[in-house]
Amino acid sequence: MATYIDLDSTYRNILTYPNPADYVVEDSQVRDWIKEPRTVTANSNRPGNRVLEFAQSVEIEGCILPYTTITYVDSLGVTQTTHTADLQRIYIDVHTMRFNDLRLIYSIEDKMNKSRFVLTQYKIQKDSTGTDRWIQFCTNSMDQVTRFSRNEAVKVTFMQERGHTIIIADGQTPDPLKQTWLNLEIKPYFRDADFANHGLGLTQF
Repeated sequence: MATYIDLDSTYRNILTYPNPADYVVEDSQVRDWIKEPRTVTANSNRPGNRVLEFAQSVEIEGCILPYTTITYVDSLGVTQTTHTADLQRIYIDVHTMRFNDLRLIYSIEDKMNKSRFVLTQYKIQKDSTGTDRWIQFCTNSMDQVTRFSRNEAVKVTFMQERGHTIIIADGQTPDPLKQTWLNLEIKPYFRDADFANHGLGLTQF
């Protein structure tokens, strides 16, 4: 029933998107994806209603950042330097280009209005020599119901704790130790176009 989307920054267009933490999976790269969910139709359960777009349930099943120094530009325009190991949490914006649903996370002063997921640091992975190489982040089963097309370009952005885009320096060819990885689980939203409190018992006075 679910569709899994594996997004590895190694395969991005590195000339157009040099930053492995901020890139677009282009239309030409998704042309072989199955364009529709299997045997599921977006029909409204209310006679005469038309479903404008088919909503999906989107979850992050896996996320890995490289163990490396990063930079970001703060709200004053100053470039700051830190390390992925110093990030207690990260925010991720991942959406298809036509469906950019904002404010899926409510935050104080709407600081994270572009984010769809917030992940906390889970563990640091080592290579065969015992050297720290990668950092895993997890969402604790965070689920977002949003519009997500299977046949359009996908925008991926990793952000640090204050919502500033992470910048990872990469080479002219993708450095295996600088890449990001994201695994999405996409499932049809079973109560499409109906966001009411289902089955809630109310007494009318």
